[in-house]
Amino acid sequence: MHFSIPDTQELKDNHGGTYVGYNIHINGAYHCTVRYRQLHSFNEQLKREYGSTYLPHFPPKKLLPLSPPQLEERRVLLEKYIQMLERRLQNFEAPFLSQKAADSSHCIVIRKSYWDPGYDEDILSNKIALNLLYVQAMSDVEQGWVIANKQTKRQLATLQSKGSKQEYLQLVRTLRHYGYIQFEPCICNYPEPNTQVVISIGGKEINFRIPASNNQVKEGSFRITRIRCWRIITSNTNNQEENSSQHLLELSFEYLLSKDKLQWITVKSDQAVLMSVCLQGMVEELLSKRNGLKFKKQSEQGSRHCSWSYMKRDGSSYEISVSRSSSSEGIVDNEEDYSRRLNKSRDHVRKEKFSSYFVKPSGRSSSGSLSPESLMENDVFEGIGDDDL
Repeated sequence: MHFSIPDTQELKDNHGGTYVGYNIHINGAYHCTVRYRQLHSFNEQLKREYGSTYLPHFPPKKLLPLSPPQLEERRVLLEKYIQMLERRLQNFEAPFLSQKAADSSHCIVIRKSYWDPGYDEDILSNKIALNLLYVQAMSDVEQGWVIANKQTKRQLATLQSKGSKQEYLQLVRTLRHYGYIQFEPCICNYPEPNTQVVISIGGKEINFRIPASNNQVKEGSFRITRIRCWRIITSNTNNQEENSSQHLLELSFEYLLSKDKLQWITVKSDQAVLMSVCLQGMVEELLSKRNGLKFKKQSEQGSRHCSWSYMKRDGSSYEISVSRSSSSEGIVDNEEDYSRRLNKSRDHVRKEKFSSYFVKPSGRSSSGSLSPESLMENDVFEGIGDDDL
């Protein structure tokens, strides 16, 4: 998920005093507003539970009121803090609930969560993993996500008819765009404004395919290590003919085209959040490989119960009972909590839709409309030397 704190707001407490609220956005949408001391309390509980060694830096307390520059610095540091926290999917965040909260046109898709095809070798001996990779590869070939000529497609069809899964995967892994995710056609500002493009992400790159004349396709790639940062914003475009407005998601990334030349590339797509998640996944994988790490092994500890304290904005708090196991490490809800969360999620999708994106905006999009901006820094960004030109 894409976490950000694009802006703040000044709020009043029950005693007439004022305090700063930090607006947390998840996947480009407003989620909640919290005070600094709420996040500080959360960080202290994490330190007691896991130790400070494994936690990102948390901005320290200040004795005196913050000046505007100090407030902005704290906002940036808090944003980096929540972006660097890693955790398992909680029980109340199950994809099943997301599907139930959405309309019937949505479905759940299961794909592998790594990008380096070399990792396939570590799991092909497992029958279940082999089947999942095989089904995903067949689907990608059928949809045209994997690029193959007619002869190769015939070979793959023959192997599929024989049920030769290992041989099928060995062949398909040699093809271009194996393991890539292809997105719906969208609009970008490169190489020129309003360019129609088909984007595929994988293999340490963002691949652009642009339709040209005579049924030709122009193709270009943006390397992940040349992306300095990226952001997700929303723009509000007016449709004069229908007298209505349309909310558009935009993914913008700052790319090092050549030495000392950075340029923002903007893509307008309903799948901008998924694109951002893919970029973040590839960056984390590259960092893990640099540090010599492989797949994270699941903890072998058994189930245990503990409690966490949730601090409200007014300073009061209450205890949350938590059950953590090696399989879920999540909050266990009873049947009543499950129904309440599901109904609340449905109401949010039905009533709020995209309106929550526009809570106290802080910047302007390329279309000129106001929208919050949140930067994701790329920790594998590399400069271009003279030898690269």
